[in-house]
Amino acid sequence: MNVHARGDDHPYAGAEAGVADGRFERGSPAYERKVAHIAAMWQSRRDFAHQVACCLDDDTVEHGVYTGLSDNANRWFSLERVRTELGYRPEDDGAAWDAPPEEEIK
Repeated sequence: MNVHARGDDHPYAGAEAGVADGRFERGSPAYERKVAHIAAMWQSRRDFAHQVACCLDDDTVEHGVYTGLSDNANRWFSLERVRTELGYRPEDDGAAWDAPPEEEIK
């Protein structure tokens, strides 16, 4: 799990880092695969903070392992358990992004 810096809080961050260091060319198949992978597995800073708050606020669960993802349309893992047991309600979806942000996220 990575919690990205505020300016990298989007599912294109890893692919854009690859462009910056020469691993990918923007729009290439490798770039698009990276974006698709991250968009499925991404957890926004807002959703991460909400999940941590759910864990800290809950006094019924003594221990557990919970999936930490945003509500991504193409996610690979279920959020059912964390929703049911901790009340986690993610708001963001990596699939909502169709391009990297034009300006830095503040």
